[in-house]
Amino acid sequence: VLGNPPAAGFTGPSLAWVQDEEPEAFARTRRVRLAKDHLRAWLVGDDATDPSDASATLLFDPFRRAWASEACRALGLNDRLLPPVRPSNAVAGTLTAQASEALGLPRSVPVVTGAGDQAAAAMGVGLTDPGTMLVTIGSGGQAFAPLRAPRADPKLRVHLFVHAAHDRWHLEGAVQNVGLALDWARSRLAMTWDQLYDAAASGPAGAEGATFVPYLTGERTPWFDPSLRADWVGLSLSHDRQHLARAAIEGTTFALVEAIVACREAGADVDRTVLTGGGAESALTRSIVADLLNAQVHRAEVRDASARGAAVLAGAPAAALRPTQAESPGPDADAHRDAFARYRAHTRPSQART
Repeated sequence: VLGNPPAAGFTGPSLAWVQDEEPEAFARTRRVRLAKDHLRAWLVGDDATDPSDASATLLFDPFRRAWASEACRALGLNDRLLPPVRPSNAVAGTLTAQASEALGLPRSVPVVTGAGDQAAAAMGVGLTDPGTMLVTIGSGGQAFAPLRAPRADPKLRVHLFVHAAHDRWHLEGAVQNVGLALDWARSRLAMTWDQLYDAAASGPAGAEGATFVPYLTGERTPWFDPSLRADWVGLSLSHDRQHLARAAIEGTTFALVEAIVACREAGADVDRTVLTGGGAESALTRSIVADLLNAQVHRAEVRDASARGAAVLAGAPAAALRPTQAESPGPDADAHRDAFARYRAHTRPSQART
C-alpha cells in the first residue's frame, strides 16, 4: 500500500512511539506538521503539506497521492491529525501581518507549498524525467531516480516517493553513513581530511583484505535496520593506517553503491549517473563507483540545489544539470569488485532481511 519500507525516524513510526511512550503529549496533539510545513504555517497561516514530504511519512499512499487511512488505522492513529495535501507549486497564501513585519516584506508576497529536500534539489537542476540518476554524497548519501509512473521495490530496499514535479515519482536509495562514517574513521586514525584521502589514494586497491562496514548509526538502504553497527574485518599485523584509510573510503563508497544498485534493480531507468556533494570531489570515490558500475560516471557542481528548487516551484527557471568531470572504469576495477564482494559477503549473511 505504501510502497516503502518502515524506517526509523519517519513520521508514522515516530508518531506511534509518542502515542505509546508519551500518551499525555499525544492526547494534546491536534495537528501533525513536518518542519517546512510548520514554518509555512507561520508565514501564511496555511496548514497543509505536499506529496513529496507526505510520502516520506509512512502514512501516505504514493500511488493514490493521498493519506493512507488503512496505515493510520493499523497504527491506531486518527488521520484527522494529518494536514491537507496540496501540489508542491500551489500558492498557499500570502504573508501574515506577523510574518510581514518580522521579514520586512509586503503582505502581498505569495508563498508556495514547497517540497522535501531531495525533490526540491531535483527541481533545482531540472531533474524530472527518467534517464539520469543524481547521487548526492554528503554526511549521508542519496540516490535519486525519477519515474514516470509509481513502481515500488518488491524487496523494499529503496523508497518510492512522489516527486515535486507534476505527475512524476522517484525511487530513492538512502544511506546514513558516508561522510559521517568517514569523519569518524578520520578522527580515530588521527588524520586530517587531506591526510585521509592522500593515504587512501596511495594505498592498494582492496586494502589488502581490510574491510570497513560503516553502519555506525544503523542503515537504511538496503537493510532498514537501526540496530546494525559498524565493523572492521579482515585485519592482520600487516595492516597500517594507510590500509585502514583505504578501507574506510572503499567501505563508505560500497554502501553508496548498494543504494545505486538497489535503485537500478528496483526499476530505475538510468542512462547516466551523476555524483554531487562534497564526497564527489574525491577522484578515488568516483573511480570506485565507476569500477563497480562498470560504466562512466559524471560529477556535477550543484550549489544550493534545494533552495534553487524551492525558487523553481515559485516560478523561477531551473538550472541545467551540467556534469563537469567524467570517470571511467580503471585498472583497479577487478580489485575493487573483489573488495565489494568481500564487503557484501560480510554484510549479507547475518544482516539480510528475513
